[in-house]
Amino acid sequence: MNFPQFTVSRFGFYDSDVVSIGNRAGKYRSVLGYELDFFTEDHPGGQDLDGTFYPARRNCVVLAKPGQKRAMHPPYRCWFLNIATQDPELQELFAQLPTVSTLWNMEAAVKLFQEMMDVEDGISMEGRLRLQSCVCRLMALLTQCRTAPDGIRSNAVRHQKTLMAVDKYIREHLAEDLSLEVLARVANLDPTYFHKLFTSVYGMTPAKRVLGYRISAAKNGLIEGKLPLDELAAKCGFSSQAYFCYKFKKSVGSSPTRYRQIYLNRMKK
Repeated sequence: MNFPQFTVSRFGFYDSDVVSIGNRAGKYRSVLGYELDFFTEDHPGGQDLDGTFYPARRNCVVLAKPGQKRAMHPPYRCWFLNIATQDPELQELFAQLPTVSTLWNMEAAVKLFQEMMDVEDGISMEGRLRLQSCVCRLMALLTQCRTAPDGIRSNAVRHQKTLMAVDKYIREHLAEDLSLEVLARVANLDPTYFHKLFTSVYGMTPAKRVLGYRISAAKNGLIEGKLPLDELAAKCGFSSQAYFCYKFKKSVGSSPTRYRQIYLNRMKK
């Protein structure tokens, strides 16, 4: 089994209000590797690639490829990743990606960037392996932009606001019924079509997305330590304490009580 071969030259978070780009603003430079910008919100600025301006838009990834001319037009903020590769399969992946892609699971990408920023030693073997793992998972997310069928991709763009509204509804109503029928009704779409569209966009079923948010909320509740398990289970949308403990251990690898104790022990150090 051959694994992707690449070199990471730069990564991090760029904020034009903090980092001055001086006389580079609006001036072209040659792109040597593959430069990816991940936008989590809309901004007035953007960038110019080979004479075409691409505004900074929420949930978009802008890809600059070797040989292109690129100019920066602040203000904008984004996560960025610059890599170089001679790997034919990776080069083929980037060749198939459009200049601008919609990455619906941007939250997962941001978590990976944050994990990369937490690596204290990027020179050691452990640090390099952690960074490599994060970059590989980022590129795996990008394959969704390449493999989505044209019909699904165009429908996803058409229903962008609807899907984002459903995702927000899930986060804000965790204690309520979030079945497929309920979410499809929120989206005003046929349940079968909604399930197919949601899964193709987020890379997971609505049920798995709901469970992920509920587990995340449960983790926060356990860390805060204010509620007994039965009340926390109900608040996060689990039908019973026993079912909550079962799903939590299956997802996290430890029981809720053990998870809380591990956190408290770390805080005491």
